[in-house]
Amino acid sequence: MAEKKYRSPDEVFHKGRCLREILEEHRIWLESNFRNGGKADLHEANLERVSLRNVNLTRCNLKGANLSHANLDHIQLRGAGLEGVNLEESRLVGANLLNVNLRGANLKKTFLVDARMQGCTLNRTKLIKTELPGADLTSASIFNAILDSAVFRRTIFDRSVIINTDFSNAIFQHGCSLKEIRIDDFSLETISEEYRINYGFSWTVLDDGINQHKILREITFKPEHKEAGISILSYFSNILKQKYPDTKVSVSITQDDLKVTMAIETPEGEKKLIEKTLDEYGLVVQGEMAPERLLDDPFEVQRLKTHIRFAETQLETYRELLLTSRTYGENRINSLEEDIKYLKNLVNGLLSSNQEQTKLTGEIVKVFSTHQSDLMTFLREQMRETAIQEESGFLRKALFKVDPDPDEIDNAERAALSIREKASGVFDQLMTKLIQLQGNLSSNMLAWYLLERLQNAM
Repeated sequence: MAEKKYRSPDEVFHKGRCLREILEEHRIWLESNFRNGGKADLHEANLERVSLRNVNLTRCNLKGANLSHANLDHIQLRGAGLEGVNLEESRLVGANLLNVNLRGANLKKTFLVDARMQGCTLNRTKLIKTELPGADLTSASIFNAILDSAVFRRTIFDRSVIINTDFSNAIFQHGCSLKEIRIDDFSLETISEEYRINYGFSWTVLDDGINQHKILREITFKPEHKEAGISILSYFSNILKQKYPDTKVSVSITQDDLKVTMAIETPEGEKKLIEKTLDEYGLVVQGEMAPERLLDDPFEVQRLKTHIRFAETQLETYRELLLTSRTYGENRINSLEEDIKYLKNLVNGLLSSNQEQTKLTGEIVKVFSTHQSDLMTFLREQMRETAIQEESGFLRKALFKVDPDPDEIDNAERAALSIREKASGVFDQLMTKLIQLQGNLSSNMLAWYLLERLQNAM
């Protein structure tokens, strides 16, 4: 068989401009920390059979582009826009696809040997006869993907979330790893018994809607927040007894080290009412809603206020114990007031039904809290840096908002762009963490808006 002939960037034009010229401007843009040159916009470009081997297209816009039959070995596509891209029969050996969104992309017969795909999103992505030996899909989000005759060998799926994806026609060869995945019942039934036996003990099986009257919330607390957080969550059962004394609702709290799961069994037809009450309770805890609007009985209102103060006292007590630890004391920078506010916002985010994925059937265990916590920890660490202390603190506070207004989004964008000017390396890490939030089951609206603004500004 004759070797495939690829086109040089000198032979390819997009909107009247030579591709070589576009790539050169993009290289300058990246190397100058976005001050000079220009970001490559190859949206819906026809790049069929092009050779872009070893090219750095980080953050490039390739949405809807035709890259079929191309040579993209060792290409850098981190943070690039790849929704709807056509990569059919292309080579991506050793390609960097970290945290990219491949929603609706065509990867039929694509060659992805040793591709770095950690944190990527494969939503309705076609992986028909795709070869992925050695590909790393750690922490990927795989929803409704088409995997007919896809070949997996030494492929890593560890800690990925897999929803409504049929593996029955995929080809699993030796050396694949499926540790600690989160998977729904439908997808689980299509995975071979060998992998279920070897790795199933570490899996979290997601509720796929069999119990449509169940509300699930999961969160991982910091050590100093756990006891106070559980106290606040547990009190919700008392709220329900006061508001709906004749309605049978079961609330259970389970713990696995620092991970806490709240499960609420609701009567038929009452789920939306209980969710609304859960939302309102979260707002009361956060201080955004008066307890008198939640409860009618003045005595119960006072009990609720007392319980919230008690939770604050629990946090203060545990925090003082931890402060006696040398390691903890050296790393701690928040005041008690900031710590209490952080906990209340965290709990409110957990209770809010805005965290539900309404497009998926039933309730699923969230991966939101892990990525949100990582982002907040990262921003707190940056608050130690004098040059970007103010911007980092503002972003950390703003990202707690459930429903941000336009001014808050504008201010968050300005803070992030200021970080880009003062500390480009920190900005790169911030973008990665925002993309992780987007690519998983999160619904932090400010993070979504901010990421879109920043990508468009580049």
